[in-house]
Amino acid sequence: MTFHPVTLETATAESQFGQLLAALTDLPELHLIFTRANADTDGRIINRMIDDFVVQHPDSAAVFSSLGQLRYLSAMQQVDVVLGNSSSGIIEAPSFGVPTVNIGARQYGRVRAASVIDCEPDKAQIRAALNKALSKTFKNLAATVDNPYDGSDTALRIKDCIKKANLPNTRKAFFDLPIDDLEQMHAKRQENQCESDNQHSGGS
Repeated sequence: MTFHPVTLETATAESQFGQLLAALTDLPELHLIFTRANADTDGRIINRMIDDFVVQHPDSAAVFSSLGQLRYLSAMQQVDVVLGNSSSGIIEAPSFGVPTVNIGARQYGRVRAASVIDCEPDKAQIRAALNKALSKTFKNLAATVDNPYDGSDTALRIKDCIKKANLPNTRKAFFDLPIDDLEQMHAKRQENQCESDNQHSGGS
């Protein structure tokens, strides 16, 4: 389970994540792996709520700040469902044949595989979507879907589509950065990932 704040909404993280946790509170048969929210506004609220939930459910829930790419995808291969609003549920999970329950508007506009179930951040809707995702019929469907993001030329196809698209009503603004800035950002991201991997593996 990975849930992040919706950056284009104001002060919705606590109420939305509260609905998600409420949908899980009386399902003791589930064993939950949480990864923490990102650094967007109100991410700390979500992380505090995760910590409180894990303390209250020590036998069925665990939380990790970051699993790193390899461990995250390895875990995804073993789970019954990916739950939350992370792009990983849209982009990677279908390639593993794992159902996704995608909550709210954070991934609005992305192409989806048939294994992705969308629902509103509402306790009853989340519970219904989760029950559907965990059903034998839907799990069998998820195991056979085609992932629209899976392919050796996916990045080039996406670039070509963006170049041809008329996007006058995008909700986010994007700016081209000098190549030096991009290289520095990439180097810093790799450095942070190495530090995170060392922490989780017991390195110093």
